[in-house]
Amino acid sequence: MQNVKHPLPRQILKASWMMYVVMGVVGLSIIRFSEPHITAPLSLSEIGRENLFGLGFLTWLNGAESPEVVYSRIGFVVLLAASAISMMILPLDRVFASIGSVKNLVARTLGGISIWTALGLSLLSAVSEEILFRGALQPLIGIPLSLAACVFVHSGPHGLFSAWSLQSLILAGAFAAIFEQTGSLTLVILIHFLVNFASYIQLRVALKRAGDKAFLSPALLGNPQ
Repeated sequence: MQNVKHPLPRQILKASWMMYVVMGVVGLSIIRFSEPHITAPLSLSEIGRENLFGLGFLTWLNGAESPEVVYSRIGFVVLLAASAISMMILPLDRVFASIGSVKNLVARTLGGISIWTALGLSLLSAVSEEILFRGALQPLIGIPLSLAACVFVHSGPHGLFSAWSLQSLILAGAFAAIFEQTGSLTLVILIHFLVNFASYIQLRVALKRAGDKAFLSPALLGNPQ
């Protein structure tokens, strides 16, 4: 099978890096200035430091009354993490046309980048999005509004709500639930990174097998909107 490559225009890659950097800076700024008692420059609140470095997850586990509760809490995180990753690797493009069209666009755009570039982009996007939507907005405006902001950024084709938007909402809901229960932003970043990279591998494999026709099979349900 011929290896199909689609070189990523340098300006698109630069724009992606810059966008995620800006999102992360905005999130850190919200965390910084939403705590009025902080006076030291570039300082994070006690809760912010706990969330960023993952101590909230350890506190959450140590607060369990029995080993059974510890196991159930770990199982909760594993179940949500597995569900989130499965949302990206399941062949939903065969059911919903909007998911197929978005995946095809992303595959054709990112299919030619190296594994190392994909790793870096997956990590940066996970860090910046989780700092903004979970670390900054979720404690400030609540889960519903922070999820709405996340879905707005991940709107479907033509900026309309679609099956792709619904998939993004479910993923964001899983991340929000983990962060709400554990208080660990590091844990959510790790899971988000795994989701991103698993999705990239799926796109890369599909592009190699089907070329430009990847993810363009007829939809069984739904519509292109």
